[in-house]
Amino acid sequence: MSTKKRWLLGIYSVLAGMLVALIYFVALPFYHLLHGSGVLEPEVMRKYQGSNEDNLKALYTAMMKYHESEGQLPDAGRWMDLLKPRVRTNDMAQSEAEKKFIFPAYIGRPGKYGYAMNPAASGKFKRDLPPKTQLIFNSNDTKWNANGDPKKLEPKGGEAITVDGAIVR
Repeated sequence: MSTKKRWLLGIYSVLAGMLVALIYFVALPFYHLLHGSGVLEPEVMRKYQGSNEDNLKALYTAMMKYHESEGQLPDAGRWMDLLKPRVRTNDMAQSEAEKKFIFPAYIGRPGKYGYAMNPAASGKFKRDLPPKTQLIFNSNDTKWNANGDPKKLEPKGGEAITVDGAIVR
């Protein structure tokens, strides 16, 4: 074998080794990093289809998140506005998350929501209220940010969630 062929074989061997090393030490870990973080997989957004109880629980969770960060329950006159940023999850579009504010029978009926907040809890610390106080309830008042006395607004057979998180009829 001539010297020239030995030189070319040596250069090709070094280049092949560098290519294998590049793939093994750079490309493969980068692929695993992208795959593990979900970048290479399409993000599937979930559709929300909750029952009345699911909605009450979701609104209660959002209200407790608000309470935890603000140190009090939201103002009853703006409670839906204040909870709106807290109902969304990472796998759900904001428009889907907002369905949690709509009583299931009112889905597809713009401007009708069907939930109200008890103003007796407005701006209060939750431990200052009796645990069985109705916090959010089904309401005959279907407007956004509805609030009022549960005894006057709650439809017959309606459900509510209490300060301690229990669903009551």
